[in-house]
Amino acid sequence: VFAAPRYMITAVGPLPTGVEVLSPSDIGDDGTIVGVAIGSAPTRGFSIAGGVTKLLDPLPGGLAGASGLNSAGEVIGSSDLEGIPKAVVWTAGSTTAAELETSGGPGANVYATEINDSASVVGYFTTSGSGNVNSWTPVRWDRDDRGRFRETELNGPVPPAPGVFSAAFGINDEGYVVGTGSSQQADVPQAALRWTPSGAVEELEAVPGIFFPRFEADAINGGNVAAGWGVDNTGHYTPVRWAADRTATDLGQPAGFNSTQAFDINNDGVILATASNGPFDANQRPMAYLDGVWMDLNHRLMNGDGWDLTSVTAINNAGQIAGGGLLNGVATGFVLTPTAAAPGDFDFDGLVSGADFLVWQREVGSANSSPADANDDGVVSAADLAVWSAAFGGAASGVQGVPEPAAGVLSVICACLLVCRRQH
Repeated sequence: VFAAPRYMITAVGPLPTGVEVLSPSDIGDDGTIVGVAIGSAPTRGFSIAGGVTKLLDPLPGGLAGASGLNSAGEVIGSSDLEGIPKAVVWTAGSTTAAELETSGGPGANVYATEINDSASVVGYFTTSGSGNVNSWTPVRWDRDDRGRFRETELNGPVPPAPGVFSAAFGINDEGYVVGTGSSQQADVPQAALRWTPSGAVEELEAVPGIFFPRFEADAINGGNVAAGWGVDNTGHYTPVRWAADRTATDLGQPAGFNSTQAFDINNDGVILATASNGPFDANQRPMAYLDGVWMDLNHRLMNGDGWDLTSVTAINNAGQIAGGGLLNGVATGFVLTPTAAAPGDFDFDGLVSGADFLVWQREVGSANSSPADANDDGVVSAADLAVWSAAFGGAASGVQGVPEPAAGVLSVICACLLVCRRQH
């Protein structure tokens, strides 16, 4: 059975002078974070490594935001030039933005979405403004022998159809790229696509049962497993995982939600998503998925007092997750770090005590990744109370000779066990 992790949460910082929020976009395997510094003048990208925050300058006269990084410390993102968005790269150790040029010309809107450890960058551009999706073109930039980035347009399986968006969003270290574009299938207006390192394009399988579907693959891991979504004509999203052989799996919806958009995956196969109840639902919840289990990340925090997680943006191969939320009502970026918790320590205070029993009592019957789900079977039940009972009175760090529960507590346990058995 999948052991759902618990997380320690850390606010992204320190905040440079004049910056109100550091909103993370990506997190490297070493914990380096990049994103957008909100409140700075002008708005800039940022990177944080080793506890040091560095602001990344825009192109002259513009704004900037960072969207990805690689293990060499190279950062990519976007900056506007005379009001026109451009893809940029900040080389390792530099705060100066360099434009990534395309065949779209000086008037093209250009966006960089991901960079791999070989410094290959993917993204997309349009030559006619953001309002005309027909002209969006997926691209890849590779560094030549002189260190300059050279663009290659990524062709779709068929010419772009009217109203179909085309873009590249993810690239792995082998050079496989995923994105979206026109489909060869008559009943699929927009397909999830994968480009091989040589540039050959492949359609990823469509999930049946979605009316007038559009599919998009947003990320691909080192095993060539991709994550993304399909959306129907009502705006409801279905989370999708594509295996290396391009076959699709509908991941289903988390309990209580009917629209879930998956957008990142790490090498362990953990998928990040945002769940809601349709396009007009403001109550979006950050989720993670592995081995058939959806986790509401707000329920997995070991030190979450004052926090309300509202979005997640990236996961690294160490399992750390970056995102944004509210800390005591104030917008704050965060990093979640997976941390082992002692069996039965449902409130994560380092002790297995009566307070943990109260957590179990409140959560019994819950089926949405509760902290009281000690055996991670997806539901809080008498089996989880038995885990607590076995560890009652011990320290979370592990104590020899854990004492038995007091008689009064045992009577409460027995009563609760009877209730649970009747419910099941």
